[in-house]
Amino acid sequence: MNTTVVEEKPVTLAELKEYLSKKSKEELTTKAEKTLGYLRGLPITKNPQEIKEKLIALDIPRLKKKHIAKLIDIMPKDMDTLRATIAHEISLKQEDMDKILNVLKSY
Repeated sequence: MNTTVVEEKPVTLAELKEYLSKKSKEELTTKAEKTLGYLRGLPITKNPQEIKEKLIALDIPRLKKKHIAKLIDIMPKDMDTLRATIAHEISLKQEDMDKILNVLKSY
């Protein structure tokens, strides 16, 4: 069976869990069921959409949706963890990282 990717969109683990939870057991593939089971065992961030909106509102040019999803999943609370989370993909000014950390710490 060939699968065609129609759209690629980064989502948080919380969004994925919500999406899969809305599906009936018959609609889920074996992999989707295992993924949902795994997600139920994780501490998932509450209010991911609200956090996402606040991070987007910071208007940091290099910060893309995939970075925001990763930040929401990991929820770094200190600068070292923030750097470890995104530094290998993008470089940000210290002031931008401070803004991101302030948003994440408020949750």
